[in-house]
Amino acid sequence: MPAFSKKPDNEPYLYGQLASIFEYHIQRIKIEKVKGTFQLGHLIEQERISENSLHRFFIGEIKITEVEGTGTVGIGLTQKGSKKEEALLSPQKADKEIQSIYQDSQSLLNINQVPRFLQRLAVRKPVLKAVWNDIKRSWQTSAPFDRFYENVLALLDELPLPSSHSTRVYIPSSIRMEAADSLEEQAKTLFIALMILQYLLPGEVKVNHLKRQKVQAEKLQPSSSHPNAQNMLQAIKEGLQIKQLPSTLKQLEEHAYALHALLFSILQPLVQKGQLELYVHHLNALYAQTIKQVSFDLSLTELTAEEWSFLFTQAAEHLEEAEKHLLLNYPLALMCDREAEKS
Repeated sequence: MPAFSKKPDNEPYLYGQLASIFEYHIQRIKIEKVKGTFQLGHLIEQERISENSLHRFFIGEIKITEVEGTGTVGIGLTQKGSKKEEALLSPQKADKEIQSIYQDSQSLLNINQVPRFLQRLAVRKPVLKAVWNDIKRSWQTSAPFDRFYENVLALLDELPLPSSHSTRVYIPSSIRMEAADSLEEQAKTLFIALMILQYLLPGEVKVNHLKRQKVQAEKLQPSSSHPNAQNMLQAIKEGLQIKQLPSTLKQLEEHAYALHALLFSILQPLVQKGQLELYVHHLNALYAQTIKQVSFDLSLTELTAEEWSFLFTQAAEHLEEAEKHLLLNYPLALMCDREAEKS
């Protein structure tokens, strides 16, 4: 039997609008077989939760001998369906009110793409509306977004990447342009996700950001000695632990030489030299600086606890994903354009 205790946290004022904070101190858990669902924390299945709460776990050791085929194990906040394909509401399927928000977001953020982060929030329309109203109230110009984007670019510029002209890796200009547009969109929505997390759970990013951004270096090496495009895409996805690859990388299936350069000449050396870890540390410092300099208030009184949890989950996932998408799109934006060279 595990040594177990549950107690309310005595510092709820540190955690924004969350009404109840619970800590679970577990010294040891030993389970022979999991047949169904073993979940520590809330398992949300579209039902309304009666209170806004946070559950934190401090676990010394977990030993599970076997998880049967359909069994699942989860620790912390889990949402049903989180392992499915990315859920978002595209501009083509959105109603006029959401389309208007999408257009306004492009104007305020000064970007060419409809933010994917907002398309994900639009799955729960009340969440998107509440967040967007507060964004408009907090910022009337693109200046704070532009400033954060420039700071992120400065960090990416510090990465020791090989010269694209020295490697002579060519990709279509359409992919390069999309990568450049995506860089700006991802950085500016990363800023939004950061401010949401800071409001909902102050200190969360500072405490857990470095723990979440883990890379499995051994999986960056494709299993095949002569990898094709699919092998390399899978290695990038598993090595960087990304749920969804950027659309720009998916377009490189027909340009295996560019994928080869990205994986073997850029990503693997960055990981081996510790530069990827340094990049994450520098981002963490940028987050801390931004949080001190920028204020952002959310007015979410009309949202249900389930919608709060949805917003927190989406913001945390976007923070992690956007950091890695930035890392992948940046080299693509720098790769050579054969037509440009001819001119």
